Amino acid sequence: MTKAFLRRIISPGCIFFLALLCVLQTASRADVAPVLEWRFKMTTTHDGNYTPTTTVSLRVNNNMEFVIEPNAHAAFHVVEPKNYDARDIPKKALAACSGWFAGGGEEYYATYDGKRLLIFHRSLDERQKIERFKLLKHLPVTVPKAH
Repeated sequence: MTKAFLRRIISPGCIFFLALLCVLQTASRADVAPVLEWRFKMTTTHDGNYTPTTTVSLRVNNNMEFVIEPNAHAAFHVVEPKNYDARDIPKKALAACSGWFAGGGEEYYATYDGKRLLIFHRSLDERQKIERFKLLKHLPVTVPKAH
């Protein structure tokens, strides 16, 4: 093939079309992983310390909810993806959360392997070295296909 031939078949319109295909391909990847939302239901005990007890749940695809921890003694919040690196949470994590109370806490994150959600956990204690995350459980999850 000569350069002249390639210039004729690779027109600006063709380049635009290929770029559009790349954008659409990237956009369609949003359905390859489930949509996750952490949910926290906290109560406090009136034991003098007002210890929080939180049920940590993970809502999946806006229709299933899994209880990850029914009695965590911490107040939880969602960890934003921009803070994953500082907490040793992998970039591939779909969602993460952290809880803390009175010198200790817990952290969770979730990844997806194409068939299951993998939930990882670690305990935190201000008096000890931060431990590594360990696989806590795996949950079978199906993801709706793109239309």
